[in-house]
Amino acid sequence: MSRYNGFYNNPADWVPNEASKFLWLNENEIIPSRVVSKRSPAGYAPFEKNPMDTFIESFTYTFEDEGVEKVGNITHLLAKTFTDGVMILHKGKNVYEKYFQQEAYSRHKLNSATKSYLGVMAQMIVNEGLLNDTELVTDVIPEMQGSGLEGATIRHVMDMTTEFQWNEGNCFDLGGDWDAPLLAAYAENKPYPLMERCEFQPQYQFVTKNMVREPEDNRKKFPIGTEKSEVAGPKNMREFLTLLKKSPNSREHGKQFSYRTANTDLLAWALDKKLAPKSTSDYFEERLWSKVGQGSDMLITIDDAHVPYWGAGASATLEDFARFGQMLHNDGKNSNGDRVVPEAVVNDIRNPPAEIFAQFGEAYGGSTGYRNQFYYGYAGGHLTYNQLGFYGQYMLVIPQCDMVLAKQSRDQYFLYWSAELKEAFAQLACALSEQ
Repeated sequence: MSRYNGFYNNPADWVPNEASKFLWLNENEIIPSRVVSKRSPAGYAPFEKNPMDTFIESFTYTFEDEGVEKVGNITHLLAKTFTDGVMILHKGKNVYEKYFQQEAYSRHKLNSATKSYLGVMAQMIVNEGLLNDTELVTDVIPEMQGSGLEGATIRHVMDMTTEFQWNEGNCFDLGGDWDAPLLAAYAENKPYPLMERCEFQPQYQFVTKNMVREPEDNRKKFPIGTEKSEVAGPKNMREFLTLLKKSPNSREHGKQFSYRTANTDLLAWALDKKLAPKSTSDYFEERLWSKVGQGSDMLITIDDAHVPYWGAGASATLEDFARFGQMLHNDGKNSNGDRVVPEAVVNDIRNPPAEIFAQFGEAYGGSTGYRNQFYYGYAGGHLTYNQLGFYGQYMLVIPQCDMVLAKQSRDQYFLYWSAELKEAFAQLACALSEQ
């Protein structure tokens, strides 16, 4: 039995066990991956250290929980959110670094925090004039003509305000015989149907190769993986994306944020069209990862067409995860003062238009937004922006109090703690600034 088979013994009762630890720190041993090189020399420089362990571990913060004001502690917060590793940078110095379930050299899976790297690339390429964010997706990617992306612009994809049939949830939770049409198609070797509410999990995850992470009872139903070449239907992400249908509701593109991983991989496809004969991974390595001064190579999973999974496929060390955020916070410059990201792009990331908060929906009271594959929100009275990956991968920038947080975790309930976590570290950031 493979070491990762215990990852989902019971999805409803998931805990960060040793089997999941192996998966999260060694995904390249399970899914084919591309190396994104830091190159040599990469201009690597370790962060200057100014340890504040005692202050941070004893720091208390206040937060609101269902209308009740409560008091929290940073140490307890890190524990209850199943933190594997955490690094806090304040004024560019490493003030706190702890490894609980990984090592400093471990490359931890970033999940959807990967998306923000593509968002930075996209805004850079728009800034260079190689891509116009008002262009129609179907003009840049003719293969998408006739799909649910008709009428959507590149900006809609960048900010996830497109409308097409897609559910980001998990079809395995539906119960009943939801999988009957899929099983029938596989049994008869017919192209599998795009099933409403099952677009992401399991259908898209077949072609991203992430289906291996599902429970064995779910995986064994579908001849995916070593036998995938024998299955009729799309064999890779881009073949799958061309199947996307129009949304069953009447909402127009550009009106409302709706989280759909397909947007990120459509954006990557558009960038590849503009960058040809080079690719997004070439651009990211040449213009970003190798210029930031990273200490390690990044890994990103690839599908059967060798296309990187920018939706959720990267793995990186905690330090490099933090350093990329520090570079953005440092006006797009690395520790040597060399510019990596153009000033106009940094300004766009730091100062999002007010409309993104309205697009996110009334339920969030205008306090949360999304642009360029980053999340925005208010914590401690300040505007913050962050990368966010499933199970609690955070790179959080709190500009007003000069702090960058990198946190890698395996927390099933990360969304439940998200508001408290951001509020806690925003308050900590401002407290550190007063020291």
